[in-house]
Amino acid sequence: MASQTQGRIVPMRVIVCGVHRTGTLSIRNALWRLGFHDCYHMQSLIKDPSRAPEWIRAFEAKYANQGSFSRDDWDRLLGDCQAVCDVPAAFFGAELAELYPDAKVVILNRDPEKWYESVLNSIYLLTSPKDVWGKLSMIYCFLLDSNIQYMAKYSKSMKSLVQKYDHGNEKEKALEWYKAQYDEFRERIPEERRFEYTITDGWEPLCKYLEVPVPKVEDPETE
Repeated sequence: MASQTQGRIVPMRVIVCGVHRTGTLSIRNALWRLGFHDCYHMQSLIKDPSRAPEWIRAFEAKYANQGSFSRDDWDRLLGDCQAVCDVPAAFFGAELAELYPDAKVVILNRDPEKWYESVLNSIYLLTSPKDVWGKLSMIYCFLLDSNIQYMAKYSKSMKSLVQKYDHGNEKEKALEWYKAQYDEFRERIPEERRFEYTITDGWEPLCKYLEVPVPKVEDPETE
């Protein structure tokens, strides 16, 4: 994926409202197979961290009332994407649904307890090293790699503005945050516009909603 575009070059067709570890990588792969190119995912940001400053600016506009982030800004940031899923885009699922009224909206669900445990045993372990060598390695990489510097600034902004809790030590706060994300999706996006989906539901309901043929392959893999 190229760096930020000058504007929208493909239509926004699908907005997946579902936070990390809810099946976002699986649905990204599914959307790709169904012809929705490209689909912005956290992996997209890791691959091209130069977009991190714009995501930070979006965080500041929504969560700290600092500045604004307009439709033109989103078109520049995501102008080469026909779909979005996973964080950081999911933090703005409701806003994106409002800004792109012709896009399909998928609410990607997962049991909250399973979500919590999945994050605890994956992302949390990677981003919160407990041993000294793990911490030193992160510092070493930060000093030498500009891409990691971008991501470190992104992570700091996200933790201070969006996910203001320690996932490993504040389970109730984590679950409250998770619930609040989905409450916002459902409060701001009209019921007739959104499609409730779990990755284990398979191809048929997803393809029916997206109005595309069902592929003759196995159902989307679960994370």
